[in-house]
Amino acid sequence: MELDETAESAHAPAPMPVREASSVAIGLVVSGSVIAAAAGQQPPLVALCVGIVGSVVVYWLAGVYAAALASGIRSGRRVFHGALRIAGRSWPVPASSLLPVGALVIASALGATIATAATIALLLSIAVLFVYGYLAGRAAGLSPAGRVGSAVIAAALGVGLLVLKGVVGH
Repeated sequence: MELDETAESAHAPAPMPVREASSVAIGLVVSGSVIAAAAGQQPPLVALCVGIVGSVVVYWLAGVYAAALASGIRSGRRVFHGALRIAGRSWPVPASSLLPVGALVIASALGATIATAATIALLLSIAVLFVYGYLAGRAAGLSPAGRVGSAVIAAALGVGLLVLKGVVGH
C-alpha cells in the first residue's frame, strides 16, 4: 500500500479524485479479491459484505501501521501521530469497499443471485478503476493515448479479478 509521505510532499496536491486514486484502487482490488475468493462458496450476502469490509479495513490498518513505523524510523517522530496523519490521508482505502458492497446489496435486493451480484460488483469496480486510471494519467500530464493506457492498466487489475472469480467459482 503506497502511503509514503515523501512522494506526496514533492508535488502540489492534486484534485481529490486523483489524489486519492491509489487508495481507491487498492480498496477496490482488495474488495474484488475477497469477492473472487468467495465466488465458489456462495456465502450469505451479509457474510460476504462483512468479509469484504473487514478484509479491506485489516489491510488498510496494516498499511497505516507499516507506513507509520517507517516514517517514525526515518524522522524520529512519534509513530502514533504519523499513523493518524497517514490514516487520515488514506481513508479512501476502506471507504472504497462500500462501492462493491453497495452493488452486491442492490443487485441482491433486485433478485440477483450472489454469483450474479458478485459479477456486477466486479464490473462496477472495473469501471471505476478505468475512470481513476484515466484521471491519474491526466493529472500526470500524459498524452491522450497515455491516459487511455493508464486507464486500461487500472481496469486490467479488475479484469484479472473477474477472471479469477471465474476460475475459483468453478
